[in-house]
Amino acid sequence: MTRNESNCSACEAALIEREIIDVLHTYCLAVDSCDEDVFLALWADGATLDFGDRYTGAPVGFFTSVRANRAFIEAMSHYVTNIRMQVTDDKTSVKSTCGVSAIVVPKPETGRQPRVIRGTYHDHWVYERGRWAICHRRFEKTLEIALGHQ
Repeated sequence: MTRNESNCSACEAALIEREIIDVLHTYCLAVDSCDEDVFLALWADGATLDFGDRYTGAPVGFFTSVRANRAFIEAMSHYVTNIRMQVTDDKTSVKSTCGVSAIVVPKPETGRQPRVIRGTYHDHWVYERGRWAICHRRFEKTLEIALGHQ
């Protein structure tokens, strides 16, 4: 492989990573704003989620639970960080991990306390219909702390 071929390959991988980072950020915005159309557009055909005891199944079912929980939530904010990716040599799939933090503020009348949830998304990505989509997501929770009302 020549230096130019190597540079082109690196440029292509960097573009893939940028596109996937955009999808990760869009995911956070879609969940926080409860935008079902945007949320469902992020997933590959036949995609699955594994959130342990909270939910395992298809994206549409997960979003149904998100929408139901929003009735009790005043505000929610997700952030992803420390994004790491492994792009296959043929550039047809990617595996990624990233840290995720969520701040959840319940409505005062619920009597629930605000909380911070921290964990890791383990994602498998595929390129289909002209865009990168999440094929499978596993969430590994590492921390949940109740903050108390201010």
